[in-house]
Amino acid sequence: MLREEARIGQKVDLLLVAIDLEEHAGMILSDAEVEAAQSLAGMCNVVAQHLDPAPDREAKAATLVTEAARRVAPRLLGDGC
Repeated sequence: MLREEARIGQKVDLLLVAIDLEEHAGMILSDAEVEAAQSLAGMCNVVAQHLDPAPDREAKAATLVTEAARRVAPRLLGDGC
């Protein structure tokens, strides 16, 4: 049961990051892309595919995902911290 709750929690976390990316970067990720990401590293790979080809595309994607994760972190932590 705890494993399933953790899996669902992780999916919600990634969904919140995807929503933030849409709100702040104008990047719309499909449900399938968010589902396939499975982690923040995976989300970076998905985001990189949405950026124009460039030598630093992966670095830009990592920056966008990191910034989004930082913005949603307070919502993820709630009032517990």
